[in-house]
Amino acid sequence: MKKKIWLWTTTTDSRQPWDFDSFRVFTWSLRRHRYETAHIERNLKGYSPVLLKDVGIVSRGESVQYPGFSVCMEKKDGQRVRREYVLMGNTVRFASELPCEPPPPPLELKPATPVPVAAEPAPVKNPGVWEGLKRRWATWRGK
Repeated sequence: MKKKIWLWTTTTDSRQPWDFDSFRVFTWSLRRHRYETAHIERNLKGYSPVLLKDVGIVSRGESVQYPGFSVCMEKKDGQRVRREYVLMGNTVRFASELPCEPPPPPLELKPATPVPVAAEPAPVKNPGVWEGLKRRWATWRGK
């Protein structure tokens, strides 16, 4: 049975300007029949999104594609970089480091425009029991 590989980001303080401060990769251990940590990085300033993608590495002179992921994080000098990692079986390996794309501009909220309201029709008066009986009697008598 094939088990999933889990990528988990966490934060210790959600009031910080970054999205997460550590991430882990969990893989299934066939020997112990449980999930175990294959890779962990702590004490970083990570930013969304974390991207799942195929990552190419050069192995023995030829480029090979492996499943992987990339994380945007801030280096010690304040520069943001996107680090790519490769999943090779149950191991996680660093593949490359590229400049991180700038974050998208914040959404601009515009004030809501009021919706024009149509004039309400006059309420239909519901006749009482006595009025209904009088109408039926008049209809029956032919008036």
